[in-house]
Amino acid sequence: MSLTEEDPVPFLACVKKTELVMRIVMSPTFPRDRYDLVHLCVGVDAFKKEFPNIMEGTSFSAASGLGSNVNSVFSHRLEHPQKPEIVIAGSGFSDDEVEELKGVKYADSVSWYRAPTTSKDIFGPDTDLTGIGKNA
Repeated sequence: MSLTEEDPVPFLACVKKTELVMRIVMSPTFPRDRYDLVHLCVGVDAFKKEFPNIMEGTSFSAASGLGSNVNSVFSHRLEHPQKPEIVIAGSGFSDDEVEELKGVKYADSVSWYRAPTTSKDIFGPDTDLTGIGKNA
């Protein structure tokens, strides 16, 4: 199945905990018309097992049970579940764990994004967050 410019970009999220990524993806402001969470791996071991199978097209099942490919067996996408074009590594992973993820077979065939691990990663090194979230 080839994507058109109008199709959402399929991505895989690899996280240590599912709560935050699901809150983001289920948010009414998440741009579903631009991005499709096709697979969610929870942990390094799940990624090592599931990612090569997804990229080879041999299995699209997710131990997490989450992602649009999970239901592809029961939908119009039966013959064409999506392979991710992007992998997002959650902020809970250490640098060594992210490198381990990137060393998995086929990992070099997708774009990688690492979720910010600190407020400085999100807002920049010169941002003063003192007092944010406190009542004045």
